[in-house]
Amino acid sequence: MSATWGQLPSARVLGGTEVLVGGAELDLGGRLARRLVAVLVLAEQRPVPDELIWQALWGDSPPARAAASIQAYVSRLRAGLGDNLRQAVMRTRGGYQLHVAEVDATIFAGQVIRSERALLAGEAAEAEQASSCALQLWRGVPYLELDCWPEAEIARSRLDELHALAEEVHIGARLQQGETDELAPDAEAAVQAAPFREHRWQLLILTLYRSGRQGDALAALSRARWLLNSELGVDPGPELRELEQRVLRHDPELLR
Repeated sequence: MSATWGQLPSARVLGGTEVLVGGAELDLGGRLARRLVAVLVLAEQRPVPDELIWQALWGDSPPARAAASIQAYVSRLRAGLGDNLRQAVMRTRGGYQLHVAEVDATIFAGQVIRSERALLAGEAAEAEQASSCALQLWRGVPYLELDCWPEAEIARSRLDELHALAEEVHIGARLQQGETDELAPDAEAAVQAAPFREHRWQLLILTLYRSGRQGDALAALSRARWLLNSELGVDPGPELRELEQRVLRHDPELLR
C-alpha cells in the first residue's frame, strides 16, 4: 500500500457507519453502500469474500449483477478517499479489504476495559475519566446498517454489554469519589434503563444510603425484589441480599 498508517481514514460504527479523512466525513452513498463499509470495518482489516458481502447486503437473494454493484460501491468509496488513500480499499484473493487507522468501537472497548480495571484497583478518578471517554464515543446502535446479520449481532451484543458496563463503572467511580445526592438521579436512571442488572440496584441503594436516605434505600431493595420475583421468578442474588442486611444493621463500612 502507498498509504501509511498516519494517512489512513478512520471509521465509526457506534451508531450510523461513517468514514472520516482528516476529521471530515465522506459521503458513502445510500443504505447498501453503507452496509458494505460496515461489513468491511467489522472484518477488522481482514479480506471479506464476495459471498459474505452478498449475504450481508442482500441476504439469500442477491441480484444478478451483485458483483458489479459491489464494484460500483467500492469505486465510490475510493473516489471519496482520493488518490492518496484509494488503496485503503484493496481487492485481494480473499475478497475486499478496508484498511483504517482506527475504529471507534475498538477505542471504546479499550477504554471500558481500562475503566473497569482502574475501578477494581481503587483508582476512581481514572475509572471515571476512562468510562467518560468511552460513553462519549457511543452514538447509538453499533453496526446499525447491518440489521439482523448474524456476524453483526455477535459484535453488537458484545458492544452493548461493554456499554452497560461503562455506565455502571462511571456511576461506581463517582460514588467512590464521594458523590451522593447529585448521583442519585443518574443511578435511578441507570436502573430504569436496565432493571434486571442487579449491580445497578446495588449502586442505587448505596448511593441512597450514603445520602442519608436509608428508607429510600430499603424501598429500592423492595422494588428490586418485587421486580425480579414477578418478572423473572427469581429472588435477588447473594450480593443484593447481603447489601440489604448491611443496610438494616447500619453497617458503617457502607459509608466508606
